[in-house]
Amino acid sequence: MKDVVGGLAIIAFALLFLIPGLGYGVGSMSQPGSGGLPVVAAVAMILLGLGIGASGFIRRGDEGQAVSINMSRVRHITFVGVAVIGFAFAIESLGLIPATVFAVVVSSLADPRSRILPTLVLAGFMILIIWLIFKVGLSSTAPLFVRPF
Repeated sequence: MKDVVGGLAIIAFALLFLIPGLGYGVGSMSQPGSGGLPVVAAVAMILLGLGIGASGFIRRGDEGQAVSINMSRVRHITFVGVAVIGFAFAIESLGLIPATVFAVVVSSLADPRSRILPTLVLAGFMILIIWLIFKVGLSSTAPLFVRPF
């Protein structure tokens, strides 16, 4: 039963990329459109979801097998997901450095044993790496800080 639910979840997630990707235009093999990669990835995910779901039907486990949810994994997925989505929104409104600190701090909350000092050291290291990659290496125009005034 868990494989069937997992397969359906993968298919549902893939549809989030397939439907908008088709709107961008797939193009051809020689001239791919901007929707080509999302559509190809979504189709691969749908095939994977179908395979996982089918294996759940083929492989019969206990009839009373229940789907259990591990709350620690829900915590991990929730905090890391919030960190990624928050980073995407914060990068425009706050800048690259505050968005990075936000993502590191929030994702560190996924581990209940995380401590503040190693988290801040990691955030500082990530700021240095991002500055070197985007500003020095790529000469990106993304602002490091956005001034609210």
